Amino acid sequence: MHTIRYAELIEQLFSVNVKKAMVLGLSRMQAALKALGNPEKAFRAIHVAGTNGKGSVSLKIAEALSHDGSLVGLYTSPHIGTFRERVLCQGVKITEEEVTRLLPKAMKAGPQCTFFELTTLMAFLYFKEKGVEWAVIETGIGGRLDATNVIVPALSIITSVSLDHTEWLGGTLEEISLEKAGIIKERVPVVLGPTVPGLVEDVARERNALCIRVQGKFSSYDEENRRVALEALTLLHLSESAVAAGLAKRPSCRLESVSLPGLSTPVVLDVAHNPGGFASLFNSLNSLFGKKKWRLVLGMGKDKDHHACLSATVAHVEEIYLVRATGSREGTATEYLEDILLFLGMDKNRIVQCDSVKSAVNLAASASTNDQIPLLIAGTFFIMADAKEALGLSIERDPVFLSDSKKPL
Repeated sequence: MHTIRYAELIEQLFSVNVKKAMVLGLSRMQAALKALGNPEKAFRAIHVAGTNGKGSVSLKIAEALSHDGSLVGLYTSPHIGTFRERVLCQGVKITEEEVTRLLPKAMKAGPQCTFFELTTLMAFLYFKEKGVEWAVIETGIGGRLDATNVIVPALSIITSVSLDHTEWLGGTLEEISLEKAGIIKERVPVVLGPTVPGLVEDVARERNALCIRVQGKFSSYDEENRRVALEALTLLHLSESAVAAGLAKRPSCRLESVSLPGLSTPVVLDVAHNPGGFASLFNSLNSLFGKKKWRLVLGMGKDKDHHACLSATVAHVEEIYLVRATGSREGTATEYLEDILLFLGMDKNRIVQCDSVKSAVNLAASASTNDQIPLLIAGTFFIMADAKEALGLSIERDPVFLSDSKKPL
């Protein structure tokens, strides 16, 4: 019974942004939270923004806090297999029963709220109900007008800044930086990753916020994320064992290496989906596996800079198997991606059009079994569940397929 009601509810939730025009702002969240008794004030929070790395850093911090003895909530997005991945307590997903009980309360309190706002309201209600001491809250997009920016955290983190979601955040690094700097609160410490522009430090000074800047160059983005998380955890004064446990964690499909029968070469899944993400991905792969050419299975969302992403990719791949991601945030047509690859000088016989993620993974894995070219599956979150199933890996999925909504908020 819960499964039927749960499927109906989240199907309704994922249709919200399709049915109404998007207007950025915090007023809907503030009104809904007031109607719900301000559940966001029931716990201490750590707020994490950034173009890339924020999900990984959020998980590391939540894991460390949990190992240190605190009851910890974690809110991230998007998901890979099930919507319930977005809301965790002590690493355990919110249940279908809890979603069916709490989501209607959020919908009633915020009838004009967007998909992401409703999900955030539900998460805050859940964390209050569970009695969490800490909640690690990842922004959805940007920061200043993000639905999560209604909290007053104990610590803010901005992991990185690069070009992404330019239609919402602005077309320059300066504009995007100022949007992300919107999470910095008066006298609340902030940790900045090494690529965050200096103008964000200016915002921190204006708000009398202690600003810790991570310095240096890193051989992989996991190493960079570990360092950002370490600086944050140092401010929280956790035990060494808790910090070590947190830094060791990495989310699914972030440089995730798996083994396949008959294939001795690497198989890696990664949700790089913007130019900065692809550049970091190949730097990380070179560091971990040496300089190799990869056989790539690739699917991308419509709202990305496809030319810049593929420009960062072509020099590192032997073949590309193109797939169109399914779901309500429509994937990019593979013919369009092929046109860009041809423009960038890639031979047509190295580009394979595939009608499904499963067929692409099966074809690519079979080819790599024969020639031992390493296999990389990358791009949007919304190909990863199908890819994992095609590889024979276990993954929990919702009873109906749902991806993110058409608009990113």
